[in-house]
Amino acid sequence: TIRVGLIHFRELENQNPIGKEEIIPILEKILQLNENDRKLEVSRS
Repeated sequence: TIRVGLIHFRELENQNPIGKEEIIPILEKILQLNENDRKLEVSRS
C-alpha cells in the first residue's frame, strides 16, 4: 500500500511541483489510510 501511494505521489509531483506545506498533509493522509488498512487486516484475522 505504501509503495502504491509513493508511486502515485511521484506522478503528482512530476505533473506540478508541490510545496512542502502541501506535501505534509498528503503524506499524513497516506499514513492514515495505511493504518486503517492494518486495522482491517487485524480485525479480519
